[in-house]
Amino acid sequence: MNKLTIEPTEFTPKVILDHTQLKFEITGELSPENAKDFFAPILAWFDDFYNYLYYINSLEGSKKEMDFVIHVDYFTSSALKCLYDVFKKTVTLKPYLKDLKITWLYDNEDLDMKENGEEFATMLDIPFVVKPLN
Repeated sequence: MNKLTIEPTEFTPKVILDHTQLKFEITGELSPENAKDFFAPILAWFDDFYNYLYYINSLEGSKKEMDFVIHVDYFTSSALKCLYDVFKKTVTLKPYLKDLKITWLYDNEDLDMKENGEEFATMLDIPFVVKPLN
């Protein structure tokens, strides 16, 4: 299992998925030219993380906590669909984690992003915290 880090560009966010430090973040603009290509390694990482958690739980019986922090400024509709796919994979981790939540950060003035976070919160079966960044 390896850490996944994707550096930000003008159209893609910074991604940190680190199972050793328990750091899970997507931050920045989310409008890649091809959302499926951008998200492919992220979705694959979550598949590997699922297997890792299953293995760790069977060996140690101990469960980890996960807070997945999302702070995007903008996203396209295709990126929105892919982000939802990531959230669905996150939900599958629930049996192998002590605590699981998603924290959706938005800038105080960005009510659209607040509403997007609230909409995701209603669609997922995990704690989903929507809060202003400032």
